[in-house]
Amino acid sequence: ALATNRNHVQKHGHAMVVRWRPTLRFPPPWQEKMCDRKENSKEIKNCWLNVERENFNWEKHQMMVEYLNSPEQFTHVFVLDADAVLVRPEHDTLQQLVEELDAAGKELLLSNEDWIGDTSSLSRINGGLLFAKNTAFNRDLFEDMLDAHWFGPAGLKSPRIGPPAMHGCASNEQLCIDSIKS
Repeated sequence: ALATNRNHVQKHGHAMVVRWRPTLRFPPPWQEKMCDRKENSKEIKNCWLNVERENFNWEKHQMMVEYLNSPEQFTHVFVLDADAVLVRPEHDTLQQLVEELDAAGKELLLSNEDWIGDTSSLSRINGGLLFAKNTAFNRDLFEDMLDAHWFGPAGLKSPRIGPPAMHGCASNEQLCIDSIKS
C-alpha cells in the first residue's frame, strides 16, 4: 500500500509523509487512572490496549493540525490510513478531490463506512481518510477536536469554531467527528 501511494503522489507531484511514531502525550489526563480501577490484571491490560489504540487514531488529527499550520502553506492536507491505497494511478486523485470540494463549495471531505454493507454504515464516519482544504475553519476544527479529546468527558466548552460545546470526543476520533457533523 505504501509503495503504491508513494508512486501515485510522485507521479502527480504531491508531497507524502509517513508518520510511524506517536507524538501526542499519552494518555490524556482524564485517562491516567481509568484502567487501573479495573478488577483484575487481564481487564487492566485490555483496557490499556484499547485506550492506546483509540489514542493512536488521534495522531491523524494532530498531523492535520501540524500540516494545516505548516510554514509550507499546503493548500490541502490528505491523511490516509496505511492500509488504504490510491488505486487509479492514471488519475490525479488528490487533484480530483480538490475539484470535488471546490465544486461542492466545501472545505472538508470525509469517508463513510459503506464497506460494512448495512444502512447505518452509510452515515457513519470513517476516520481512515481525511482531506481538508487549508482554511481557518479546518485549522480550528482539528484543534478543537484534539482539545475536546484532551478534556475527555467534560468536552470543550468554547470551541474556536463556535457553539455549541463540543462533546463526544472522549473515545475515538470517528465518534468525535460523527458527534459534530451537520
